[in-house]
This record gives sequence, structure tokens and C-alpha cells, in this order.
Amino acid sequence: MAPLPVRRSTSRTEAYFESAPTANKENNPPTNPPSKKKAMNRMSTGGKGRLTPSPAPRSASQTTAQFTAAASTQKAPPKRTCEHSDYDTNPEDELTPQAHGLTGANGQGDEAATGTDEEIDVLPCRRKKKKTDLDDPAAQLAIIQVNWGRILARVVDAFSNPKSMFSVGIKLENKAAEGHNVSEMYSEAWLRLSNSYQTFIGHQVEVDAYTSRVSDEPDKTLQQTDLQSFYENLTEGQDSSRNDDTGVIKSEVLDILRTEFTSADVEGLTKYKSSRGHTHHLTCRLLTPVGFDDTDEEKAKALESGKLPRDPEEMLMFLYHNYTCDIEDQMKGFLKSGLLSWKALYLGPSAWNGGGSRGKRSGKASLCNLMQVTGRTIAYVATLLHFALSDDETLDREVTAGKFSYSAFFWTLVTFFEDPDFEEEAEELLKWWNEEAFPKNKTATTEEEAAEDEPTSRLGRMKKQLLAKKAAALEAEANKQMTTKTSDCVTGADGDKSEDDEEEEVDEPTDGEQFGRS
Repeated sequence: MAPLPVRRSTSRTEAYFESAPTANKENNPPTNPPSKKKAMNRMSTGGKGRLTPSPAPRSASQTTAQFTAAASTQKAPPKRTCEHSDYDTNPEDELTPQAHGLTGANGQGDEAATGTDEEIDVLPCRRKKKKTDLDDPAAQLAIIQVNWGRILARVVDAFSNPKSMFSVGIKLENKAAEGHNVSEMYSEAWLRLSNSYQTFIGHQVEVDAYTSRVSDEPDKTLQQTDLQSFYENLTEGQDSSRNDDTGVIKSEVLDILRTEFTSADVEGLTKYKSSRGHTHHLTCRLLTPVGFDDTDEEKAKALESGKLPRDPEEMLMFLYHNYTCDIEDQMKGFLKSGLLSWKALYLGPSAWNGGGSRGKRSGKASLCNLMQVTGRTIAYVATLLHFALSDDETLDREVTAGKFSYSAFFWTLVTFFEDPDFEEEAEELLKWWNEEAFPKNKTATTEEEAAEDEPTSRLGRMKKQLLAKKAAALEAEANKQMTTKTSDCVTGADGDKSEDDEEEEVDEPTDGEQFGRS
């Protein structure tokens, strides 16, 4: 195997690019998507020569065996000949987990992350944990990596394939370090993967440290085994988070709907998905696109029957405050809906009504080291809410024929927060959300609000009093020094006349001199 190139920006090897998608020519975005057979083999090759099939899907328990020394001596699977070019990579193909032999939670694929209509009604938040050998470092590492995958889904990106994310992210990172304008060289899909990679390693620095260590592994077979396990565990964590969080939102949305609407409006809605979507008048109205012409009877009937094609780039009524949109001012109330249960998901189900999290267990925000509301977390909650209001049975990573693309809907909302043209509006919206979710961090802007921010604890009052005394002492000392300087300028430092005054006195003629007396 040829030596791996150096990651110039951080002096770490690009071990990932034995499995990385290959870029297009220097000045053109990648084209010509590969077949799924080629995508399945990228983990085993650097994009050249003969390809080796990727290993079969493994569960977390199976992964532990790959960390033994025997992994480097195992006989490689038979090779097969396949033509390969530098232009046959498209990250959209890699986002499909089946293309890599990757599976979801418990090795059951994406269906395990959502389940059927009957399965999804059982909240999976407290499912029985797998038994782990506490003396097995490999098993402990697998648990840590799965937790990283959960954080990846809840904070950064719940839909992109981790292998594609890291491969493309490091590739574009190196290109940018060489002075290339990557935003003009690569497709929007690649730029999204790169942004997710940068956001993830910035938020979870342990991931960057681990991949750096793996890059320095001299045994290339063990290196590739570690990377494969790393990607699989991240994927398992992603699927697990979507499964758990979908169950939370699906259950909590019923309680929120009963609070936001009358009992007559909510009548007929149950925990079963079949009662939702366009079959129910309330959820149908909430899923109606902004600007929809309800006077067109043909379109209205198509909407109610669910036959009207759903566009993931459309903004829907459930995203707006009071579930109405001013067509002349479409930013008004956008993403301020009472149904966007960010607090219910990240702070706990009891927090959505403003009562705060009363649970004994740490909220997801704390577990994910999330100190504030971000645009991607809002987009994630909105995507899960869309699924909870619909009658769709599965929340797929990628769109399939005849199904709604929830990943595309997620990226539509993320684009709003990361588009420079919406920067001012996005900052204002995030400020509003952070004040709603974390009212204690709210900054006072008026005297009345400042008065309300008076410390309530005894220690807080003591601190305020002490700071006030120190400020008064500093002000008094400054005034004293100013007075002393002013006095020195007039009379001199010792209270005598200044040298200039003495010179003027010497030069002054006496009365005798004035009249010519000697």
C-alpha cells in the first residue's frame, strides 16, 4: 500500500482517504456519481486499481473483536476487478447507508431508527442497555464512539453518513490550506459535508484527537479496521438518537397540541401515526405550505388526500407563530411556533411549558455539552416535528421514491441559519430562542429589566455590595489624583512657585531700574 499523504493543515496523515471519495478536477465540482458497487468498496481502496469488498455490517459487540492483534493477520477477502476513475464519487450516494453495508441501531438499518407505525408508539428512550465488559478497552471505546454519534445527530447533522463527512471534510480542509477557494471548486453537497465535519470536531474535540491518533497508527490494516469501527459506531449513535428523539417528539406533540388548540380541533388525534398527516384536519392545516391557494378546489382535494407532491424546500404553517404567515412579510413569526418543542427535547419533556426540567436525569443539552440554542438544533427539532405531525411511518436518511425527503427539509432550514444574506435575521431569531430556553442568561436592555435582574441569593447581594464599594473607592482615588495634579500645575509639587514664575520674577525690572537708578 502506498504511503498516505500528509494532512497539511494539522500535520496529520489523511488516513481517511483510503476510504475517501475522490474529488473532481481542480477547477470543477465532482460529477458522474458512482454505482453503489463502487461506493461499497471505497473503504478498502484509495480510488485506484483493484477494489476489495467492504466488510459486512457489524454490531457494537462484533466491533470489539477488530481491535485484537489478530486483525492485522486475518486473510483478506477475495478481490474483484472493477474499473475506477477519479471522477466517480458523489457524496449523495454515500449518504445512503445501504451503499456501505452500514446499518442503524441494533444492526437493523434505518427502519430500526423509526420502526413501523405499531413499533414507533413504544417510547424507546429507556430501552434495556447492552451488557458491556468493563475490562474490555475495545468495548469501552465503542460505547464512547456511539455517544459521539448521538451528539453528532443532536448537535450537528443527523442525516449525513459519517464516513463521507470526515472524508470530504478533511479533503476540503487541505484544499483550503493550500489557498484554494473550495466554495467555487466543489458542489453544495460536499460543502455541506465539510461544514458538518468542521462543526462536529469544533464541538467535540475528543473526536479530532482520536482520529489524529488513528492516523499515526503504523499498522495500516489495523488503522483501516479502527476507522471502519469508528464510522460504524458513529452511525449507530446517529440512528439511536433519531429513534429516541422521534419517540419523544411524537409523544409530546399531542400534549402541546391540546394546549395550543381547542379540544374540538384535537379530537381524533391519537398516538397512532395513521390518525395524523393529511387525514386529520388540524395536522393537514399545519402541514399546508405557505401561500397555498385553498380556493383551488382541485388542489385542496389533492392536499387532503395526500396526493399533492410535498416539496422539502417549502415552508409550512407549523413553523410560524400562531400558525399563520403574512405573505407580505414572510419572516414575521418564522420558526417561533409553539409546537417547536426545543425545550422538551433538549431540557426534558416537562420543560416545554416553561416550568423547567424537573427530571432527575440530565437533559440532552447537558449530555451534548450544548450551552445555547443553535440553528442546527432548531432545524433538527423542526424536522422531527414534521415527521411527528405526518402519517409517514419511517424517517429515512435519504429520499426514496414516493417519500418525503426529511434530510432535504433539514438542510433547507439549516441554510437559513448559515446563509450570509439571512445573517441578521438568524442572529435575532437565535437570541429570541436563547432567551426562551435559558431565561436566566437573558441580558437586560432597559432600566426596568435591569431592576428585575437584582440578585436573589444572599451571596449575590454580598457580591454586588462588594463590587459597588470597590467601584466607589476607585472613583474616589481617581478624583483625588486629579485634584493633586491640578494643584501641582498651579503651585508646583512642593507648594512653591514654579520655575517659570521665578524666571518671570527675576526678569521683572525694579522701580529703580525703571527710572534709571543704579
